[in-house]
Amino acid sequence: MEMSRRLFLQQSAAAMLAGSVISTHALAAGASASQLKIGIQLYTVNAEMTQDLDGTLRKIAAIGYKYVELPGTYGRSARALRKSLDAAGLVCESGMFPLQALEPNTPTLIDNLAQCIEFAQAIGWKYLVVPNVRIPGFGKPGFELSKLREAFDSLTLDDFKRDGELLNRIGEQTRKAGIQLAYHNHNAEFKKFNGVPGYDELLRVTDPKLVAMEMDVGWVKAAGQDPAGYLTRYPGRFQLLHIKDLKPVAGNTSMEMTSVEIGQGAVDWPSVFKAAKATGVKAGYVEQEPPFVRPALESARISYKYLQTLDT
Repeated sequence: MEMSRRLFLQQSAAAMLAGSVISTHALAAGASASQLKIGIQLYTVNAEMTQDLDGTLRKIAAIGYKYVELPGTYGRSARALRKSLDAAGLVCESGMFPLQALEPNTPTLIDNLAQCIEFAQAIGWKYLVVPNVRIPGFGKPGFELSKLREAFDSLTLDDFKRDGELLNRIGEQTRKAGIQLAYHNHNAEFKKFNGVPGYDELLRVTDPKLVAMEMDVGWVKAAGQDPAGYLTRYPGRFQLLHIKDLKPVAGNTSMEMTSVEIGQGAVDWPSVFKAAKATGVKAGYVEQEPPFVRPALESARISYKYLQTLDT
């Protein structure tokens, strides 16, 4: 599992408490109804966002992206983020908070789901995305990120069932606020228990009306699974994609991947987009993870140009 992002999510969730609320974001012009909305997950340019948030958003818009997904808050209030997005002409309909931030009555980063929902409404999110199941010890003082793989290996099928039930409860609350809860996978969810992947248990337990799925195509591929096949087997469950490519690694069973520009890796993108359009996917966000062989913004541009050649 890519660890620095998880640390970033912890810090962002804590910083969210400073957020303030304004009216819902208006939709920008985008793809037609027959196409997916194609945006970028801003974790792709995380270092640039940290150094110059407003300038980076303008550069993202200049490439041609209209939609973005937030990996966290960058320590800013909802009002400040919304102002920056508006100034760049970008629409943010989706963003992430870790499950620990949403779980009620738990003394972790944030134990007030209402505040997370309020923040999401202020930005204009249609989707509040959970990027992980609960991990033993994660988010608590003294937890070492080097132990993350070991912590994931300790999960049982019952853990996935309990988290699926928790996601349903959270999804009930976000739905009342007009926001769809979604779950984002990595590759650890595909660990099998008597032949059943933990991810399939999440799909079984969660109510499709309460919990949508955001498929990270790269992590599904890294787990040795077929992204288009999952989309086809569960029509309507996946509403969002992370458009992520990776170099093929024979026999890779680790929680690592080498992320590359879209179209330069192992993913069969025409098949993925064909399945996505046939099964109700609404939007997809380009994401590339470090380390980069070229500047991240240049990689974002390469990915964007490749996607323009496809029927997305």
